[in-house]
Amino acid sequence: MFSNFFKIFFALMVIAFLMWGFSDSYSASNIDNIAHITAIAIDKNDDASADLKVSFQFVDVSSSGGGSESSSESSVIVIGVNSNTISNAISQLNAYIGKEVNLSHCRNIIFSREFASQGIAPEIYTLINNVQMRPSTNIVISTSDASDYLKNSNPNVEELISKYYDTFELTSNFTGFSDDATLGRFYDNILRTGTGNTAILGETFANLSSKSSSEGSSQSTSNGGSQSSGGSSDSSQSGGNSQSSESSGSSSQSGEGAGSTSQSESQSDTSHPILDESAERGTQNVGIAVFKDDTYIGELSSTESMYHLLVTNNIDSFVVSVPIEGYSEGIINFQISPYKNTKISIDTSSDAPSIKVDAFCEAYVLSIDRQKNYGDMDFINKTSLIVEKYLKENISSYLNRSSKEFKVDIANFYEIARANFLTIPEWNNYNWNEKYQNANFSVNVNLNLNSQLLFIENE
Repeated sequence: MFSNFFKIFFALMVIAFLMWGFSDSYSASNIDNIAHITAIAIDKNDDASADLKVSFQFVDVSSSGGGSESSSESSVIVIGVNSNTISNAISQLNAYIGKEVNLSHCRNIIFSREFASQGIAPEIYTLINNVQMRPSTNIVISTSDASDYLKNSNPNVEELISKYYDTFELTSNFTGFSDDATLGRFYDNILRTGTGNTAILGETFANLSSKSSSEGSSQSTSNGGSQSSGGSSDSSQSGGNSQSSESSGSSSQSGEGAGSTSQSESQSDTSHPILDESAERGTQNVGIAVFKDDTYIGELSSTESMYHLLVTNNIDSFVVSVPIEGYSEGIINFQISPYKNTKISIDTSSDAPSIKVDAFCEAYVLSIDRQKNYGDMDFINKTSLIVEKYLKENISSYLNRSSKEFKVDIANFYEIARANFLTIPEWNNYNWNEKYQNANFSVNVNLNLNSQLLFIENE
């Protein structure tokens, strides 16, 4: 009798314990109770009641089924919240949607250029302090409102928005059009007071923004009066595009000063080179946003980004168009690939540091001219010297612009320069941030010209 009672009591205790344990886990981790954020956009809020307009993009996993394209597209939602801090915005979002916001799948943090010009350190500190945020999250600076960039960031060849965001790092390696800027690296550079910093520069297409914004406003929900800032998106966007064009123009002029061949290079820096007839995606990442500490101060064009990545050893290949005399089309396209890391040596014996840059590249001929003999060694040697000079002039132009115009070390030369000092006080007394503005650059390009067509005449 007593043994049966003990068995029943023990069984009930085990059942109660399991129900308590699993019920708590279910309520906390069930997929229906979690909203996975894929991107966050931060804009300056014109409303005096709040400093920030924070827009969240997330995938409603509970509404998607079967992994079909239509269901994945319909599950992408954007919600805007007016708040004074990101943490408070997340709390308001939790209350509004009735789900727990999770940032572990966040791929992008987008800041508007206007907001970044005032400094973004508080927001970076808040995000890096969140245990759910990944240090590999991309940092994007939008030339228009960050919320517009977010609403227009629709994948055109990928079914899932998260897969599209994962391609940012890959495409920067083989195009060089933009940097692979992450939250972790941006935070580390902020801690080094006075140094340069970089982020991805994102643009919103003018011809698609109005359509996408109207569609997005009808499908998304704004909390706390965020619709007021949406009305100014067109004007801010057009202003952002005009400013981008002026910046590209200034960079082109600096390139022309370095060498006559830079004019053709600047021709590829068009504002919107992509024409998406499907009109499903209205954004692109071309160029690099330049920061001093946490404050946006300017930008590099897409072609200047190539040389920045070449100097910093963060690129696999890129394509350039070089004017060649006597060529029927006027230019020859080359795919440039570094065959070993760029070598940097720095002399800090004077107040004007001397920085020597040695790049080692292979150039693959992409263009074809039936009238040219690609097996002619004179043509090969002459072309090789022209491409070397072309790369040298454009690299020098980029370096001088970073030193004389931006006045910040965005290539992290300081990591090499500080090795010349025995103690930290000696390094601090040298004041690298001030000395870099007077730096003298010596660029050398070691080029190997390769093409399958070079051997046709010998066969």
